[in-house]
Amino acid sequence: MSVSLTPITIAALKTFQNDHKYMHISQSLAKHLKINTDLPLNIKIGSTVELVHVRIEAIETNHIHLSSHILQQWKLDSAPFQLLARFLRNQNTLVIGPVIGILTDYKEKNGEANFRSIHSFCLELHQAAADIGGILYVFKLQDFVNGEVSGYIFKDDQWIKTSLPLPGVIYNRLHSRKLEGSHQFQTFRETINELNIPLFNDRFLAKDDVHELLYPEEHMQAYIPESAVADKQTIKDFLDLYECIYLKPVTGSQGRSILRVQYSDGVIYSEASTAGKRGSVREFKDYNHFNRFFSHYLTKQSYIVQRALSLKTFENRQLDFRILCHKNYQNIWKATSAVARISAEDQFVSNLARGGEMVKPLKILSIYTDHKQAVQQLSLMKELAVEVSSIIDQKSGGLFAELGIDIGLDEEGKLWIIEANVKPSKNTEEQTSKVRPSARAVIEYCLSMAFRQTAKGEE
Repeated sequence: MSVSLTPITIAALKTFQNDHKYMHISQSLAKHLKINTDLPLNIKIGSTVELVHVRIEAIETNHIHLSSHILQQWKLDSAPFQLLARFLRNQNTLVIGPVIGILTDYKEKNGEANFRSIHSFCLELHQAAADIGGILYVFKLQDFVNGEVSGYIFKDDQWIKTSLPLPGVIYNRLHSRKLEGSHQFQTFRETINELNIPLFNDRFLAKDDVHELLYPEEHMQAYIPESAVADKQTIKDFLDLYECIYLKPVTGSQGRSILRVQYSDGVIYSEASTAGKRGSVREFKDYNHFNRFFSHYLTKQSYIVQRALSLKTFENRQLDFRILCHKNYQNIWKATSAVARISAEDQFVSNLARGGEMVKPLKILSIYTDHKQAVQQLSLMKELAVEVSSIIDQKSGGLFAELGIDIGLDEEGKLWIIEANVKPSKNTEEQTSKVRPSARAVIEYCLSMAFRQTAKGEE
C-alpha cells in the first residue's frame, strides 16, 4: 500500500451555534485533500462515520475544527488530537486516524491497570502511535459492549480509563488460549467482523498446526526436525530411531512442561523443563514403565514427539536464536530483530521464562566462525524466519502480522526451525532505544490496515 497521508490536528469548534453538523477547514487543506466543499462529507474516525457540511474558515493550515457534539459522539474530548487523514474521493469520505485498539486481558487494582507481560510494551506502542499521529488504547473483552468500547488511554503520564471511539484496527494480545476459545471471544469476533474492523495476530496456533502448515512445502522440509503427534507407538518408534527425543505440549509456551527423553543401554531417562534443577531425572527400566508415567501427561493435553537435534551450545548450555518478524506498510514480511538465547545452567530449554538470557547474535556466532561468515549465517536465519512467517500467514486462514521464529544451528552449520510463536514474548528483544523496533513495526502495520480497510477501489 503506497498512499499519501496528511498530518492533521482535530480540535473543537469555538462556537456556540446549535448546528452540530459542520466541519471547519482551511482553504489550503481542503485543496490539498481535494475535498469538494459544496457537498456534504462523510468523516470517519476509527470505525465511526458522521455526515457533516464543510465550511472554509481562516484557521491553521492543517487543522480541522469539529463541534463538541461530534467529538462527544466519537467519545473524544475537546483537546487537540494529532492524527493522519486521507480523502477517498470515490466514497466522498475523509478518513482520519489511526485509532488502534490493543486487546488483552489486563488486571485492575485501585483504579490502575496492569497489562501484565506487555505493560511496558503498551507504553512503547502509545509513544510510537503518538510520534506519527494516532489514538491508541488498551481494552479487554468485557470493555466491548453493544458495539461500544471503553479502555485505557495514556494521558498526563498515566493510563486513564474512559469511553473511546471504535477502533479502526485491533492488535490481539490476549494471553489466554482458554479465553480466546470462549463464547465471549467468538461473539466479539462476530461483532467486529460485522463492523469491518480487522483483528490481527488472529489466534494461537498449536505446534502440530504449525507443522501441518510448513511441512507440505517441499523447500521447508530440510529445516524441520522430524515430528509427529505423540502416542504410545510413535514415541517408541522415535526412541528406536533417534535415542533422544523431545515431548512438547502442542499448546505449550515459555518452555513449560517439555520432556527430554533418552534411551541408553536399555534404560529410559526423562527430564522435565520445569524441574528447576539438573539431576531431576527419572529412570525407567523399560518403555512400558515410561509409557505408564507419560500417559498421565496425555490426560491433560496433547503432545508432539520431536527428534532431538545436536545443536551448538555455549559453555555447555543450550543455544538458539529468536527472530522477530512483522508485516510492514506494504504488507510484506520483514525480520525486525534477532537475539541469541542461552539456557540457564539447570535447563535444557533457552526460554527466558526458564531463566535463559539474551546475547547479541553476532557475538555468539562469531565465536564459532569468522565475522563475515557469522553475518551470512544471521542473514540466512532472517531469510528463513521471513519465509516461515509468510507461509503461516498465507495458509493459516487468519490475519497475522507478527511472529517470533525460533531457529537452531547444528554442529554442521545447518539451520533448523524449532518453533513459531504467534504472540511472541516482548522480553526477547534488546532494548536499545525508548521505543523498540517491534513496537514501531506493529504501529506501522496498524496504520496500513486502518487506511487500507477504507481505501478499496481508491488505488
